[in-house]
Amino acid sequence: MAEINDFIRKKGVLSITDYPNLKVIPTPEFMRGSYGIAGAVFAPALEPNLSTFYWVTPIPKEWTDEQANGRLREYNKYKLLSLHVHEAIPGHVVQGIYANLITPDWRRILRAVYGNTPYIEGWAVYAEHVMEEVGLNGGDATKMKLISLKANLRVLTNAIIDIRMHTKGMTDEECIALMVEKGFQEKPEAVGKVQRCQLDYVQLNTYYAGLREWRTLRADAQKKAGKDFSMKAYHDRVLMYGPIPVPAVRKLYMAGVEPSAKLP
Repeated sequence: MAEINDFIRKKGVLSITDYPNLKVIPTPEFMRGSYGIAGAVFAPALEPNLSTFYWVTPIPKEWTDEQANGRLREYNKYKLLSLHVHEAIPGHVVQGIYANLITPDWRRILRAVYGNTPYIEGWAVYAEHVMEEVGLNGGDATKMKLISLKANLRVLTNAIIDIRMHTKGMTDEECIALMVEKGFQEKPEAVGKVQRCQLDYVQLNTYYAGLREWRTLRADAQKKAGKDFSMKAYHDRVLMYGPIPVPAVRKLYMAGVEPSAKLP
């Protein structure tokens, strides 16, 4: 996390780079069904100054060596690097910190409670692409690129199994086969994703929907600004609008509307 944060400062990705309320802890046992690997949990909407948590789920003690090795192959050091980007810095945790700057307070609370999921999940996947763009690679650019390409496949398989399981009768076995054979995922990862898909619906679609919207907006913003485009200024502004639908962010940004939030 410290390495990623130093990199963000060096590359000028964002203005806010201090996170004193962030705590990294093991995922509580009762939430490990939904948070099989890791997840960001924001401070309560009515008490935004409390801690924000980055939960990391340990390998279950009862797993076999085969299961544990599958988890460790899936989440090797390069994938862990992109996972920290997605869930924490500059992904979900940072997005939440910017959202807490929104004023007046009723607007901040409303957007915290009803935050748009494609905005939120799309931002975290987009953040992975940004960090790859500015050169974060864990010491091996080729291996990091392969992890990035595999992550793109995951975004697509997430959307496919979400739709097919809940609307077309796709079985657990068919879901696992798709992820393992077409997405190159390890079996423990695929089995965990099936459980998550059963416990939720629609959410797995939002990574793909949100990423498309964020990437299109970034391209259009760069085209409009030309040589004057600043990645840091762009990221600061779109995050300070808060988690509203990305098409609404587009309208505000392209019209030059100032966010109600201000940088500290």
